[in-house]
Amino acid sequence: FDGTNYVEIPYNQILNPSIFSFTLWAKLSEGAEYTKSPLTSRGYISGYMLYAQNVNNKWSFQTGGDTWDVINSDNGIIEDEWYYIACTFDGNIKKLYVNGILQNENESVNFVQNIDSPLRIGAGQTEQTTPDFFFKGKIDNITIWDKELNQEEIELIAPDLIQVTEEN
Repeated sequence: FDGTNYVEIPYNQILNPSIFSFTLWAKLSEGAEYTKSPLTSRGYISGYMLYAQNVNNKWSFQTGGDTWDVINSDNGIIEDEWYYIACTFDGNIKKLYVNGILQNENESVNFVQNIDSPLRIGAGQTEQTTPDFFFKGKIDNITIWDKELNQEEIELIAPDLIQVTEEN
């Protein structure tokens, strides 16, 4: 993604379950000066999104309800380094994992599902017709699940993939 292009998938309920996990690989090639999104499915204060935040240069998993609930990764993002990110929500608690390691979690009781906006890969602001928060870098192997992946499942997925990435 060059910071202007993106993929848009029209709204589909299957991509917006009430309990979910999503995983992806992301490699930011440029970015501390602006917020960017590798994956967003949000309506007006509803849905979910992943941002690389410009404020603190950390991965930020956000869900919408009465307000935006935000949790961030512990460490800053290093440009041109691959990250395996998993975000989960069990209907009550959301969790953010980076490279298979739990970073943060919190209660998100006011979650409201996105019910009409598209899913965007490489851009955000899906509740509006004009995208924003363009991602500059690489995104790979996105999965969206209708269940919460647990730590064990994430660890089973991540180690082999992380090893392959470290060799590149």
